[in-house]
Amino acid sequence: MHIGISFILLNIIDAYLTNEALGMGAVELNPIGMFWGNMVVKGLIAVAIVAGLCFCKEEKLLLPLSLGMLGICFWNFAMCFMGAAAHAFS
Repeated sequence: MHIGISFILLNIIDAYLTNEALGMGAVELNPIGMFWGNMVVKGLIAVAIVAGLCFCKEEKLLLPLSLGMLGICFWNFAMCFMGAAAHAFS
């Protein structure tokens, strides 16, 4: 179940970093993402995914999903870092 909590937290971090990056001028690459950019909504969707996978006894899918979300979070962090650097030097 720890991996499920990690998946939920990574989704919330993703929503936060995405909002920060968008505030710095980044563009949302996920066309559906603009509808669930809110951290609470993204967290609730992640909870529903974890619950559904646990109900269907497919918890093993949480590891690759969490690794994917980790990559997305690193990408968003890099976008925030580059946006902050661009603003600092402009």
